[in-house]
Amino acid sequence: MSFGVPTKPDPFIRAGMQDYEALFEKNPAAMALSNQSLTSGETYACFIVAGQSLSASCNGNPGDAAYVPTNVSKCDQLSIEDGGVYTAKEPMLGCQSAGGGRSIFIRAADKLITAGYRQRIILINIGIGATSSAQWNNDLWPRIVIANERAKAKGISVSAVLWQQGETDNALVVSQSTYFSNMSSVISKVRSSGVSAPWILAKSTKWTGVDYAPVRAAIDQLGNGIDIFVGPDNDSLSGANRVADNTHMSVPTGVDASAVLWRNSIQALLP
Repeated sequence: MSFGVPTKPDPFIRAGMQDYEALFEKNPAAMALSNQSLTSGETYACFIVAGQSLSASCNGNPGDAAYVPTNVSKCDQLSIEDGGVYTAKEPMLGCQSAGGGRSIFIRAADKLITAGYRQRIILINIGIGATSSAQWNNDLWPRIVIANERAKAKGISVSAVLWQQGETDNALVVSQSTYFSNMSSVISKVRSSGVSAPWILAKSTKWTGVDYAPVRAAIDQLGNGIDIFVGPDNDSLSGANRVADNTHMSVPTGVDASAVLWRNSIQALLP
């Protein structure tokens, strides 16, 4: 199945959500990337990656080498801007790029393919740095819906939403009950808008080297073991896994360690 070339205008009704276009990170380098397609009978998984900077392309330090997947022809990304499917490369399309511009999730995808989880992995990364659970509840949740619509327009089924966020709520001293309420609302709104995929929530709260128990507890509270799962404990990674701010992941040590945690969680929770 060919994913086809990007089409403008969009091949589906946006239901008014085009008002959120101003929030999208757009990367003109997209047009230089190779369009991809599925081989007949090929197995795949598609993940929407959402949250704040660690979910996006904001890890490492300027000058850190970009990651080249071992399975480069099988690691793809779908651009939320134009709906095209391209070879996955750093910085990723559709999400914020800052710091060293490096990603946990291309590495996780590569590791999943190498482990035999699926033959192809497609990522839709929509993470925005420094965003809170309240911002996703109030303004940003439609990004997840649009990402799902982009996938549907290409005949791609989303396997899961991978959520990595919590550091800003640590800085804002958000209570367990408020985080639980915000994220319950986000998930409910997204599901009511047609995104039925399960969620995997990382424990990712470490800000300036300090973990945040209320958000960690809220994530445990949100997990139901059915369609909302508690995933990798990113807070367990410290020391050489972090850059100097003691928040973002180092390259290659931290991003690789986090990618292993994500690979292990996805394999265990979504076999």
